[in-house]
Parts: sequence; structure tokens; C-alpha cells
Amino acid sequence: MFSKFIRGGNFELLKSSIEEGINTSVFGLNLGEKLALVGDSAFLFYVVESEDNAATVIEKLQGMGRAPRFMGNVLDPLDSDFESSIDESTILRDIVSGKCDTLVITPVIIASRFPDKSRLASIQVSVGDTMEMSNIGKLLSGYGYRRVDIVSSMGEYALRGDVLDVYPLGGEPIRIMTDFDVVESIRKYNLVTLLTSEAINSCEILSGNLINVSGADIEDVYAERKIKHDDLYHDLISGEKNDPRLIVFDKGYKSTIFDYADDAVIVFDGAKGIYDKLEKYISEYNARLEDSSLRKIATMQSVKNCLNFPNNHTLVAFHYINQNNRIFAPKKVFNIRTLPAVNYTGNSSVLRLDIDNFLSNGYTVILCAGSNENTNRLTSQLGDLASKARVSGRISQCDKGLNIVSRKYPLDIILPEEKLAVISDTSLFGRPRKIIGASNALSFLDGQVPEENDYVVHNTHGIGRCLGVKTLTLGQAPRDYVVIEYKNSDKVYLPVENMNQISKYVGSDKAPTINKLGGTEFAKTKERVKSAVKKMAFDLVALYRERMNKEGFKYSADDEMQIDFERSFGFDETVDQLKAINDCKSDMESGKVMDRLVCGDVGFGKTEVALRIAFKTILGGKQVALMCPTTILSEQHFNTAKARMSSFGVKIAVLNRLCSSQDEARIKKDFSDGKIDMLCGTHKLLSSDINYNNLGLLVLDEEQKFGVSDKEKIKNFKKNINVLTLSATPIPRTLNMSLMGVRDISVIETPPVERLPSDVQVVEYNEHIIRSAIARELERNGQVLVIYNKVEKIYNFASRIKMLSPEDATISVAHGQMDKKELEKEIFNLYNGKTQVLVATTLIENGVDLPNANTLIVINADMLGLSQLYQLKGRIGRSDKYSYAYFTFDNRKELNENAYKRLQAIKEFSQMGSGFKIAMRDLEIRGAGSLLGAEQSGHIEKIGYNMYVDLISESVSEIKGEKVTARTDIKVETMLPAFLPHDLEPSTSRRMAIYREISNIETEETATQYKDKIIEIYGYIPQELDNLIEIAWMKNYLSKLGVVRLVAGKTSKIYLESREFLNANITKAVAEYGDSASIEVSTIPCVVLTISSGEQILDGIAKFVRLLGDF
Repeated sequence: MFSKFIRGGNFELLKSSIEEGINTSVFGLNLGEKLALVGDSAFLFYVVESEDNAATVIEKLQGMGRAPRFMGNVLDPLDSDFESSIDESTILRDIVSGKCDTLVITPVIIASRFPDKSRLASIQVSVGDTMEMSNIGKLLSGYGYRRVDIVSSMGEYALRGDVLDVYPLGGEPIRIMTDFDVVESIRKYNLVTLLTSEAINSCEILSGNLINVSGADIEDVYAERKIKHDDLYHDLISGEKNDPRLIVFDKGYKSTIFDYADDAVIVFDGAKGIYDKLEKYISEYNARLEDSSLRKIATMQSVKNCLNFPNNHTLVAFHYINQNNRIFAPKKVFNIRTLPAVNYTGNSSVLRLDIDNFLSNGYTVILCAGSNENTNRLTSQLGDLASKARVSGRISQCDKGLNIVSRKYPLDIILPEEKLAVISDTSLFGRPRKIIGASNALSFLDGQVPEENDYVVHNTHGIGRCLGVKTLTLGQAPRDYVVIEYKNSDKVYLPVENMNQISKYVGSDKAPTINKLGGTEFAKTKERVKSAVKKMAFDLVALYRERMNKEGFKYSADDEMQIDFERSFGFDETVDQLKAINDCKSDMESGKVMDRLVCGDVGFGKTEVALRIAFKTILGGKQVALMCPTTILSEQHFNTAKARMSSFGVKIAVLNRLCSSQDEARIKKDFSDGKIDMLCGTHKLLSSDINYNNLGLLVLDEEQKFGVSDKEKIKNFKKNINVLTLSATPIPRTLNMSLMGVRDISVIETPPVERLPSDVQVVEYNEHIIRSAIARELERNGQVLVIYNKVEKIYNFASRIKMLSPEDATISVAHGQMDKKELEKEIFNLYNGKTQVLVATTLIENGVDLPNANTLIVINADMLGLSQLYQLKGRIGRSDKYSYAYFTFDNRKELNENAYKRLQAIKEFSQMGSGFKIAMRDLEIRGAGSLLGAEQSGHIEKIGYNMYVDLISESVSEIKGEKVTARTDIKVETMLPAFLPHDLEPSTSRRMAIYREISNIETEETATQYKDKIIEIYGYIPQELDNLIEIAWMKNYLSKLGVVRLVAGKTSKIYLESREFLNANITKAVAEYGDSASIEVSTIPCVVLTISSGEQILDGIAKFVRLLGDF
């Protein structure tokens, strides 16, 4: 690509040497030049010193059109609790198959051993093959796949009769349907909708289990070494098949990672650091092996053995300082002079100056704009220099002088000897934006479906306990009923098509009071709550209308500077984040006074929303104040704002207790005089000697944590300026929808996509794991959070952690019983990087961003609640580094069922899927309380969250004068069986979820779609289930028309609540239906339908319901 610009120089000689397969050492290069040298390799192994160096390398390689993967972890035979990642198996298969052309690795992978390529097993399935469903489950489990009710992640499978859903490693979810053990169809399907799409003729299911050692193999090793059978022997013989300790027995587990590709280039970026890390790892491994029960059967490792590379590979070492190459003996050594890249985002004057200097010194300058739009922007920014520029579509079309290329190129290359300067689009305009779509969770797993023994709230009867689903024949045919137990063991048998009348009780951690069946207690409670909710809703509507009538400052649409600022954001926005930003901009540009609440968990991007709106405010000539409840949060916001805005000329200051009296006085005066654009701080911002005459925006972070007197002062601020409130407590979508039109809320509920994934492990407490986890994190200059929730023993435990940590590690302790200033000091030390390992209780401040803390170790995780575990997991994985979370439990005690379920759910946190939804439940309750007040939290406890939200929605509609359609409770009587057969779906939780979905079907069209979905998932739909779906949609439709009873038989009857519902639409439908329909007029009028002998009963009723819809 650059050959004509580098001819005759050292860089060309260096590139030629590597292409000729000569092992080479190189000094002086930056990342851009390094990747330009090796980016054309057929296969590339790129070794980095540590995991935190991997992200940038991977991003640049992707920009070059390569398909890189990362491997930083490996099976450790000394950690029997280490859980194998199925991703490792996928990577090996991708290398062999050619899907991966680059592997970025850490030094530990050099020392690791892998199975021979021939050992990578798979299942090949084609249409027409014989496949016994009775055996496929065992085979998949042996391959390391996990059986689940609904597949949601790679490496899972679900079996339902003749239907197999499986998410193969490295592939897409597929559904295989058989008929008498013959594969009838193979189709891809959607994890969210569960519906199939493209039909395929065959598929391959890769094994995720790299270890496959038989008992005979273990027996042979013991026999060869003449070792008596010991505890280890019996442990491994009877243990799990994928126990990492089995690696040492496997004679086929001798390959290195470099054996997986032929004629590859192996790059060692930072050769000295890589060698030192490798040497340290092997030393620690051997020391641990010496103390291990594996010592008598495993072999010590050596650095020398690890550095035996295949002869057909080319070795390249990049050095940062002049030193000997200890990894390999180079045949050639090069020292290349380069210049570092500059970030020009928002600095067009600096760009023009540098280009002018380059051209004056005879450089060829190539500016990679990345798009036609950016080409035009760049031409505008260059001013007079633009006339010297040659615009082309490819780098190969460039010539001497100044060039602008409309295509993307990820590398910055500046070579003074060759007089070449290539500036990437990232350096010119910031990272290209990718929008992260909203995450859709399966409705089956929304956390709101009641399960057996859950508390539920019935619309009429109140709070009871769900005893599950029972099939009963209470009339002429068997039907399924949800059994709800009330006070004195009284029971209600609720037909499953009426499941929309109950909801899972969510309202308090404590068990609620169960109501008495037939009593008036719940009705009175509900009425009291409705009255309070209506008063609150009235006040909200009045405040909203008052604010809408106020005129504020009208801001202009985004200009070039605003666009440049937003492009300089270092991450990809989510759809929710962009919507929140656009909501705020719409408020500002409309001229109304903004008072918007932005809700979302820590790390979901609220701060960036605030900074973009603050920047827009400053561009409009106004000042910004950002207020938060703690000193550390104010410092954090100040540092973030300064990092984002200072290069754009924005003046920012912070006011908190860390300021001296002189600094405080100066800052207040400078802000009052307009010399400061944005002021961050604590309640000190409420000081009466600050002049806020030009204040355009007040940003409040965690307003609910301010004191009462501070809140009163804040109210005065809110009257005539824009206010943006940030809350880390999520507000549920249902509550947000209920308040639509009375409170401006933007909800960010889509988690950011981590550039590198989290490794979540649930393990027995093991000091080897803790020692290695801490050592690994500190080696990459990171921080470790150790959660130990027993204050009385925390210092003793911290001493133990000190012994398990490297000698020079700084260890601190934080807990809720400490002096407030001392606690703040410890959190500050962690935030500022002075503390490397913090041993703390669960108090870790929710709002504090700790991007350098990427290893979490939770002791006795089984003793914590789901929401606590979720919040703790959220403390890490906040940067572009790999993060590790270890949730440990004591193997000496038996786990109860709830603790076991919580530990199971933790594993799902890394996918941010169903586990995230489940763990959010009690956070949502706190969210409702923080938004609406503590009094409302008390109301929620009495009637449950879901009913409370329904009452809000109803009250707001009434106050706004909107029509609220009342629904009647319909009793259905039929001789037809209507239920979900147990042999079709045996899972209780799935049955409950499906019944809940069916109970919410309100139209014939939705019913048809749902039937199609059942057929897609199960292969067919039984008549009993078809009957139930038909009954459900007709019941829900008729409930809006005053119907109270439906008798479905050859003579069907539809009873109305009273004569007032006997309207013209019904009489028209009866007339249209024909002679077989009539109306019986009495106190309770009814429509009588005589179903003809050749017609199905439900078809006849559906025909009448359709006619009602026509009028």
C-alpha cells in the first residue's frame, strides 16, 4: 500500500526481511508502524505484555480488515475449580477453519498446552440423517454444553420432544426437528422471538470440552510411574470429565498455541516485558506445583521449553529500549526512527500547523478522512491548505505532497527518514460511532412470572401464595388452574386464561401479609392507596402543566463544534443513551424550561449525556453547575469533564471541602464573573455568595442523597433554568410509561457492550485462585475489590489477603462502621490509585467510577441477595480491559435452595440477560421510591409494585380526562379440554410463563401469531392448547364489552353484566350471524349461539366475536 513512499529506506528493508521469514528484532516503532509491517501476514500471533494492551491492538487490526481473536486465559491444572471457557474451544476451531487470521495473546498462553488439532471433536448433522433424541442430550453434555429450558447463550441446548434448540460454539442458534429419529429440518432461529428463519441443509456442532481423558488413561499413568492409587486418583476417576487437573494425564494435550497455524508471523510487542512475565508465571506455577498433589505425576515447566517455536514461523520482537532479545536469537536488528501520533479531534489549528511543518520538510502527507462527509469537513477545516490537497479514493492513488483519502485507515504512520506521514480518521475525527441496539430479553424470563411458592397479588382477592398449576376436572373437561392460597389455607383456583389477573408480588424483602379470602381488607387498602396515588398524580400533572407554560432560553441546533465534541467520545453509544441525549436537546431547542430525569445503572452512560448537554449549554453562551452529594463524586465528575472538554477551550473548576479557603473564594469570584464555564461541586454550590445570573443548566447527580435543607435550596434553582437530574437507581419501564406526559424521564436500560468480555466464575473458596487472581490484576497495574461482609472479622481477613498478595501490594479496608472521613479517605485512595487491593463490605459507593478495578472477589457470595451480587458485579468491567469476577462459597457447608439459585443466576450477569432482569427487581422498587418519595414505597409494599403502577396509570389518565376502559371478570365454562399438555412442556416455570403470555392475548391476529410461535418452538400445537389460546383472546376481547360469563358448547351463551351493555353493536352482530343467534332479554341478558353440527364450537363463537369487531 505504501511501497512507493518507503522505497530505499530502512523501513522497506525491515518489511522485506519479515516477508522473507527472517527472525528480526526492531527498535523505535509506534503501534501504527508495527501493524503496518505485519498486517499482511497470512496468520499473525500477536503477543502483548498484558491484557490491558490487547484492546487497542484488536481494534486497529479489525480496522485493517483482519479477524482477530483474543486469548488471555487458559485451563490451569492446579486450580481444580477453574471453569473452562467454551470460548477457548471456539477460538481453536476458528484458527483451524480459517475464520480467525490473528490471535492476540498474553505470555501465559505461550506456556499453555492445548489438545492436538485432531482432537477437536464435532457433531455433523444433515437433513435426512438419523439422530436419536434420547442420546443427543448425553452427547451434547459430554461436549460441555449446558441443558436449559430456553437457550439464551452460546454453549446451551434445549430438548423438547422431537425438537432440539442448540447454540453451537462459533455459530448461530439452530433448531433441529426430527420425525421418528430422522432429521426433518434444520433452521436458524432468533433467540428473542424463538422463531426460525433461514433453512439450512446441514450444521456442525463443535465440542466445547477440550479435555477428554478416560479412566484407562489415568490408570496407565499411575501404572507407568508405579504410583499407588491415592485420593487424587479416586477423586479424578469419579469426578467431572472436564476437571482441568486431567490435562496432566492427557498424552494428546501437548500442542502449543503456535502449532495451530502454519507459516505464521509471531510478534512479541515489548519483548523484555513478555519474557519477564513468562518467567514469573512459570516460577509461580512451579512453586504451586511443588505444593500440589499433582507433583508426583506432573512435570515442572521451564522458560526454555516454552520458547521452542515451530520452524516454519517468522519471529519478530519489538523493543521499547535497547536490550538483548531473550526470547529468540534474531538474525537481523533494525532501529527505525518514528514520531508519535497526535489526536487532532477538535484541534484543527494544531492540525494545520503540523501539516504545514510536514510539507515544509518535504513529507508526503496522507489524511484518511474515512467518508465523503468527513472529506468535506476536513477540506473546510484545512482552510488555505485545502487548495494544495489531492483528493482520492485510495491510498495507492496518492502522490507526493498533501493527500486526502475518503476511505478509512486505522493506523498512524510517521516515518521521518522516508518523509511519510499517514494520519488515521480516528486521529482526525475521533473513534467512529457505532450505535448499540437495545437488549431484548425473552418474555419467558422477564422475572415477573410467578413460580411455585411465590407471593402473588390478585386484582380482587389481594395477596396470596402461588401453589403452582394443577390439572383439574371441575366441570365437563380437564383444565389447568393456578392455585392460590390465602389466609386460613383458603384457596382460589384461577383458570390459566385468567393469569393476567395476578402478578408476582414485588414490594418488600420481607414476606407480605397474606389477605383473607372474601374479606374487605384488601379492597380498603387498595382504595386508600388509590386515593394517595391520585393526589400525587394530580400534583404531578399540575406541576407539569405549569412548567410547560414557562418560557426558557431557546438553544440553536447542533453546530460543528458540538459534533466534534460528540465524536471525541471514546466509546460506542447505546440506542437508549442517544435517545436520552436527543430528548434533552429537543427540550433545549424548544425554548421550554427543561426538568428531565435520566435514569440508568452505574456505567450505562448517564455522565456522557450530561456532558453533551452541558457542552451545548456552554456553546449557547450559558454556564453550567454540576452538583453531587459527596466530595469524591464531585472530583470524579470534575476529572471526567476536564478530560472531555478542556481541549475544546472549556474552563472547568471544582468546589468541595478539598479546596483551600483562598481557592474557594477565587473560584466563586471567577464563576460569578463568567471566567468559569462549568462548576462541579458538592452542596458548596448552594452558597449565597455565588452569582448565578448566567446559569443555563443545573445537573444534579443522585439528588435523593442531599439533605432536606439542601433540597429546599435546590428547589429555588429549578424555577427558571434547565435542570438535568441523574439517578443511578433504575426506573422500571412500566413506571416510566405510567408517568408519560406528567414527568420527563429518559431511561437508559441497555448496558454498554464491553469491548472485551467479563469472565464470571462461581467457585468454592480457594486461596490458590485468590492469589493468582490478585497477582494477575496487579501485574497489569489494575486494582482488586475483595468483598467480605463481616465487619467484626474484616481486619483479620484483610491480613490473610495481605499474605496472598504480592509483597509490595497496598491493602486497605473499608466498612460502614468507620468514621465518615476515614471511610471517604479510603475510597479516595482507591479512586486515585493509591490502594491496589481493597477489602470491603458491600458498601462500595454505587456512584463511584473505578475503571481501573477489574477483578472482583466476593467471599461467601451465597449469603448475599441477587441485587447485591448484581451491583457488586457492576463495580468492575467499566473500561476496555478484561474483567474477572469470582463469587466464592464455603464448600464445608450445604447450600440451601435459594442460595444455590442465586449462585446459578450470577453466571448470567456476564450476559446482561435474564439474570440482569431478575436482579433488577428490588432495584426497581427503590427506583420507584426515589422518584415518587418514601411514602409511595410504603404503598407499594401494601399492594405490590405491579398493581401500584396500574393505579398510577389509571389515575393519570383520569386526571388528564382520558377514557379508561373498564374490564369485566369473565367466567368461562366449556366442555372442551383447554390446557398445555405436560408432555409437551414439562418445565413448571415455562408452563407458567406460557400461560401468562396466553392470558394477555387480546386479538385473533395475536392469537394466530402465538400459535405459529408454539409450532415453531415445539413442532406442533396440540388441540387442547389451541382451544386455550382461542378461549383467551375471545375472553379478553369480550371483557371490554361488559360480558361476565361465556358458556362454550353446542349451544353457547354470552352473558352481559346488565341491560345497559345490550347495545346496537350486539344486536347488529346477532342479526348478521343469522337464525342460529338470538338474544334472551332478562335481568342478565345473554346472546345464544346454536353451533351447527359441522362446525367447531370455538369457531362458531369466534365468528360472532369477529362480527362484533366489524361494528
